Amino acid sequence: MLMRIGGQETESAADTWLDVINPATGEVLDRVPAGEREDVDAAVGAAERTSGGWAGMSPRDRGKILFHAAGAVRDAREALARTLTQEQGKPLSEAVDEVRGYANVLEFYASISGCLSGDFIRLGAAGDGIVVREPIGV
Repeated sequence: MLMRIGGQETESAADTWLDVINPATGEVLDRVPAGEREDVDAAVGAAERTSGGWAGMSPRDRGKILFHAAGAVRDAREALARTLTQEQGKPLSEAVDEVRGYANVLEFYASISGCLSGDFIRLGAAGDGIVVREPIGV
C-alpha cells in the first residue's frame, strides 16, 4: 500500500515502512509507508494548492460529492469491514456498524449542505448550528 499525496500514490520520502499486523493472528497483512516530516509537508502543500477548488464549489455540489462518497462506502462496506476487523481485531458485526455509521455521517453532511442559506441552521435532535464563512486552512 502506498500513501496518496496530491492525487498520486507515493512511497515515504525516507523509504521507511511499517507492518500492518492482524492483532488476532500476528499475521502481517500489508506494509505501509511510514510518513515522515517531508511527507507531511508534501501532503499539506498539496492540500493547500487544491483547497480552493473545494472552497469555490457551491454547497450543493459539495453535498453531491459527499452523497456519492456515502454510496461508495456503502457499496464497499463488506470489504471495508473485513479490513477493519483484520487491522483492529474487532468483531465483524462491529466493523460493519462502524462502516455504516461513517456512511451515515457523510449522508448527514450531504443533506445539510443545501440548507446553508443563512447563518443559523437547525440540526434537529443534534442541536443547532451556526455557519461561519471564513477559511480555516488545511
